[in-house]
Amino acid sequence: AESRGKGVFDMPLNCGRTNVEGRLVIDKLQGESLRVSADHPRWGVVHGEVKSGQELVLHMQQPGALHGVVNENGKPAELGKFTVVVESRRGDGPRGPLEQTPTLLTPGPDGSFAARALQPGSYRVSVIKAIDALHSPGGVFAIAQEMFMARDLPRETVEVQSGQTAEVQLEAGEKPIDGPTAHLFGTLTVDGKLTPGYFVTAHHEQRRFNTKVDQAGRFDFGTVPVGDLWVTVMGGGEDNFFGGSRS
Repeated sequence: AESRGKGVFDMPLNCGRTNVEGRLVIDKLQGESLRVSADHPRWGVVHGEVKSGQELVLHMQQPGALHGVVNENGKPAELGKFTVVVESRRGDGPRGPLEQTPTLLTPGPDGSFAARALQPGSYRVSVIKAIDALHSPGGVFAIAQEMFMARDLPRETVEVQSGQTAEVQLEAGEKPIDGPTAHLFGTLTVDGKLTPGYFVTAHHEQRRFNTKVDQAGRFDFGTVPVGDLWVTVMGGGEDNFFGGSRS
């Protein structure tokens, strides 16, 4: 739970476990309202918000599951090459004290993966290059960077229904460029200074190309389609990465 006063946010706290009747009294937090999450290994996670002194009832529905396959050019993806990221898409529903950490899955030798104990709702399923498991908050930032930099790797939105298993198939093979191509590269400066660590994105119709500026201020998209491309620059570092972009 997280207490919220007049413009003040307290750090989220583990408030304990419910009793045999499913009840828990939170009496050590001060604030005008609370955001509360309930997490169960077999039922998943639900969120709610309540005013101080009121009773909050969190309803867990029978969970669903997700099963999928990652293919690379029509064949099961090479073992250990990719990581599957499953994120809950909250939409207009209540938030918890913390944003829910994405679920990381490693496809098996046949390219299959599965996630269970998912509360019904919308989930985004993405494929990124294989990464180590999360060990710190910085690891969440590393995932966000990898998902941003991923070139033409698939992502799908899946609806999970109560008591049912949703199916998804993801094609991770790199799509060939149709038509004439060119090599796009350059140097980036901001206010006359080189900008190592910045991210640069080029958009062409339905395709996106991402790269990172090196220590010499250079960036290289490699091969891109011939035509008009919209290029966007985003600052490096955790704060700047989530803080906007320049075109």
